[in-house]
This record gives sequence, structure tokens and C-alpha cells, in this order.
Amino acid sequence: MICLGIDFGTTSWGFGAGDTITMTTQALCAVKADQGSPSWQEIDRLVSQWMPETIVLGYPLKADGSRFKLTDLVDRAAQELRQRYPKIAVVLADERLTTVEARDNLFTDKGFKGLEKGRIDAESARLILHHWFEASQI
Repeated sequence: MICLGIDFGTTSWGFGAGDTITMTTQALCAVKADQGSPSWQEIDRLVSQWMPETIVLGYPLKADGSRFKLTDLVDRAAQELRQRYPKIAVVLADERLTTVEARDNLFTDKGFKGLEKGRIDAESARLILHHWFEASQI
């Protein structure tokens, strides 16, 4: 089963893709957003290209499990994804510390050159999906 991972942001959404059979994930790209509203044409293109059965949307929570203001925007994004793509399951996945881990991975791999925002967002999306695969034991 093919899945898309999304790292929601107010200025861009990061995307990753993965396959539950091989348990592999890859960072794809970042799509620009304006106050959390993305370019839906770009997302439609990604959905058409990858044809996922599931979209895994990173869900921001504080270390103690409480909500951020951003969490409300993610709830709205999840609802919009469900309305736009009714045949695709949209699930929420804990995204705590994925950005920190993404930065570490990219810095280790590419040094400071790897720390471009779009790469960080895409790597964060890949990690959200990877961690969801591990937690779900698909």
C-alpha cells in the first residue's frame, strides 16, 4: 500500500511517500502554503502521481500531549484532505521531534547545505510516515 506523509506548516507542507510492503519511505518535496493553505493543484498532482491509499498527516502536540495553536489548523487541514480525497484514508500521526530529527539527518548527510527549509519539511514528512509505519506495525 502506498502512503503519503505530510508535515503541515503555515508557509509550506512537506511531503514524503512510502510503501507498506517494503517499509521504505522517501522525502519528496515541499509545497508552498499561505497561512497554512497550500497550493491544492500541487497536492492534486502528488496524489495523482502516487495514488496513495492513506495520507498520514503529522499531528503537532507538546511534549506533555497538550495542543498547540497550530493543532487547530492541522485539524482543519485533515478535514479538508478528507473532503478533497474521500477515497483516501487520512490519519493523524504524532510528529513530536520530527523536525529536530530531520535537521540532524540532513546535517549529517549534507552539512549546512542540507538545511534548506524545503528539504527539512520533506524529510520531516518522510519521518512522520516512517514512524507511523513502525508504530502501526503494518
